Amino acid sequence: MGVLYLGNNGKLTMNATGSLKVTKVVTADVGLTPNPNAEFTMKFELAGEGLDPNATYNYTVTGTEGTQTIKNGGTFTLKKDQTAEIVGLPAGSTYTITEESLPTGYTQTSITGDGT
Repeated sequence: MGVLYLGNNGKLTMNATGSLKVTKVVTADVGLTPNPNAEFTMKFELAGEGLDPNATYNYTVTGTEGTQTIKNGGTFTLKKDQTAEIVGLPAGSTYTITEESLPTGYTQTSITGDGT
């Protein structure tokens, strides 16, 4: 668990948190046009010591309104070029994002990220 120290006349202690950004990139062969409304489902899994199994985390998705919540093991959807940002993740935790069943006609070709 991280601790953040602020102030010079004492100490303000807060639990440090992290965030995660996931962007969906879709490319097509020459002459093909991907469906701009195709939705891709991502599963969010968090691991680490002392995690609250009932904790919820806020996230936003570019191009949509409002903040949503997700729990460990939950899913969210993205369209081409959208980015989800999940905030408030416990310091020292690690994550896994798994793209679940792709829409018909799509294949997965690469994954980038380090999971921390």
